[in-house]
Amino acid sequence: MRDVKGNRIIGFGDSITFGSCVEPHENWLSLLSDYIKTRSEYEGVEVFNAGIGGNTSREGMARYDQDVKPHLPGIVIIEFGGNDAVNDPQRHLTLDEFDTIIRQIVRKVRNGKGEPVIMTFPPVIDEWHGTFGDTFYDEYGGCDGYIELYREITRNLAKELGCRLIDLDKEIRMQMKKQGKESMILPDGVHLTVQGN
Repeated sequence: MRDVKGNRIIGFGDSITFGSCVEPHENWLSLLSDYIKTRSEYEGVEVFNAGIGGNTSREGMARYDQDVKPHLPGIVIIEFGGNDAVNDPQRHLTLDEFDTIIRQIVRKVRNGKGEPVIMTFPPVIDEWHGTFGDTFYDEYGGCDGYIELYREITRNLAKELGCRLIDLDKEIRMQMKKQGKESMILPDGVHLTVQGN
């Protein structure tokens, strides 16, 4: 990250990016901004939070020109997938639709002279989550198993398109094994604790 393109970092995603359920100064983008301020090599780098809770990738794409484009060039951390998997016919995105939209976002970032970085959606603790018992997810072993299909698309796209990958899901799971689920994930089964952030 030493060469921060355009001296800007933009987080673009859903509630995980926005930092729902923690104080504004406790979300990961605020913490990143605080860290940057302590390092002389990042002097002048600005961090912008373009996360909106509940967003699917389609809803994110609809606000891209307003919320991301004005901050380019910069590093854009793209984080979607959890809400795309929702059991709601009006909002649900198929895996193919999700793949297409993430590709479009990557293209838009690059067209704006930015650098796209793809981040996976974090773990969902099924038994804590509001979708627990929803038969829509049964064949996948629960909501988390279904969202894993979207995570795999983000991992594969990062590799195929030559983007850096932040595998938040993998990192959070590793920390949960060491410190326990409740250290990383809030009781709603999806949002990150302060430590998770």
